[in-house]
Amino acid sequence: MNSLRRKILITLDFDLTILTKNSDYVFLDLLNKKSFELLEEKRKVSKNWANHMQQVYIHLKADNVPLSKIKERVEKIPLNKGFLELFEFMKSKKERFDTLIISGANTMFLQWFLAKHNVVNLFPKYYSNIAIPDEEVLIRINPFHQHDCTNCDLSQCKKVLFKLYLSSNNIDINHYSNVLYAGDGENDYCLSTFLRENDMLFPRIGFPLHEKLFTKGEHKNLKCKIHPWNDGFKILEEVQKLL
Repeated sequence: MNSLRRKILITLDFDLTILTKNSDYVFLDLLNKKSFELLEEKRKVSKNWANHMQQVYIHLKADNVPLSKIKERVEKIPLNKGFLELFEFMKSKKERFDTLIISGANTMFLQWFLAKHNVVNLFPKYYSNIAIPDEEVLIRINPFHQHDCTNCDLSQCKKVLFKLYLSSNNIDINHYSNVLYAGDGENDYCLSTFLRENDMLFPRIGFPLHEKLFTKGEHKNLKCKIHPWNDGFKILEEVQKLL
């Protein structure tokens, strides 16, 4: 395949990247005070985010919080500035892009987001913790996969999931002329180490990934180009340059 015609893969984080807020946090004020304080103590020592969030949903159920209230809060989270325009551009050039979302949230929240913003067809593939409605625990959540990466949360390694995406499509990373990845958190770093010289990493300015790269000096370990961003317009600008 001619390199000029190879597709570009755009991979995005969800919370605090596409969205202005962390979807797992926008409903915590619905917990009673005792539940919240107990869960906060557990969160500080948890190394498995999916397991922690399962406890959150159990407490929300005990506090008689309906699933509809969770959905209402999650759907109200605005997109970060420029992402609507980025999505519209990607739709207009859809033959040039493959797209992927890898999120530490859950599949239910992603499905709500995709439907609300009419981007179901734009993002046919996404990886996140598996979530389903459940009468006993409000939302039953399980990690999508298991891994042995010692650098990541026990419930998810984004580099492992990225490699799974490639293998499940019977391709390797060289199938793409460029891979672009945008994120904000330290959990986005592991995937970044897999990117090539022609690929691009977009760390959100002022957030943990950006700090890890430029305050702690971890940018030296990456091969890819690094484009810090404040809004989706920066990502859109770099995408347009590739076409």
